[in-house]
Amino acid sequence: WARVVVASADQNAPKPANPGGNLSMKLKYINQIDVPFHFRTGNPTTGLSVRSVGATVSNGSLKLDVDVIRLGNAAFWGKMTATIKNRDGKIMKNNDKPVAIYKDIIYPMVLDVSTIPSGTYSLELEFSSRRPGLQSQYVLKTNAIQYKQEITIP
Repeated sequence: WARVVVASADQNAPKPANPGGNLSMKLKYINQIDVPFHFRTGNPTTGLSVRSVGATVSNGSLKLDVDVIRLGNAAFWGKMTATIKNRDGKIMKNNDKPVAIYKDIIYPMVLDVSTIPSGTYSLELEFSSRRPGLQSQYVLKTNAIQYKQEITIP
């Protein structure tokens, strides 16, 4: 990988040797952006595997700790969709979150469940490489990853 740094002014300009005598102040704003440049030799592949999901409810929030393993030789960029369904299959909550996963990680997500009645529900997670605003030929495609587990909201 490499990093390209673009700045609005030369940051290596020589500084005055000794300001001495009259004191003056000058403020110069430099806008800088670092752009990561990732490349692979051969065919890039990506994917995820969900090892486990920790789910805790506190003060009307469901905190998820999603333990994921990154597969392949490239980062996984896409979205994670969390859906909570009741026993009849009715969607009680649905939330999307953009994700960029470069290595194995425990990925956090918080859902507001304050309006969902107490009970047992199905939590469904789906990771998809589809991203809005990006043409499909530029997406590193992988199969959607799905994970389900039962949760209890007190």
